[in-house]
Amino acid sequence: MEQHFVHQHVDGDSLLVLGVFLSRGGSAAQDRVLATLPQECGPSRTVTGVNLRGMLPADLTHFNYAGSLTTPGYAEGVDWHVCRNDVKVQAATVNRFQALFPSGNRRPVQPVNGRRIRLARGRTA
Repeated sequence: MEQHFVHQHVDGDSLLVLGVFLSRGGSAAQDRVLATLPQECGPSRTVTGVNLRGMLPADLTHFNYAGSLTTPGYAEGVDWHVCRNDVKVQAATVNRFQALFPSGNRRPVQPVNGRRIRLARGRTA
């Protein structure tokens, strides 16, 4: 699984997405947040008491590239930062997500189209 933290600049135009891969084998803040996933799409939900830094890997080394959103509309001009290291979550979290989306919910892999992908060394917590 991959979690996206989508940030919009106050100008309303610029977007930055931080992607974090989630895999089975541990316990993380994501477990509590994803336990509240609804069975169907609906209104936004508020989740309180979450430390966003605690949802990231300790080593913030990441891949950076210009791309687009993965949601319908596929807005271009998105500054992507995808963490190289994953965050380990409980198997039950992955299983719950897979039950909601048995066919997945990903966009097909897109061609690189000459984009440069850069490895940026990150700080370690």
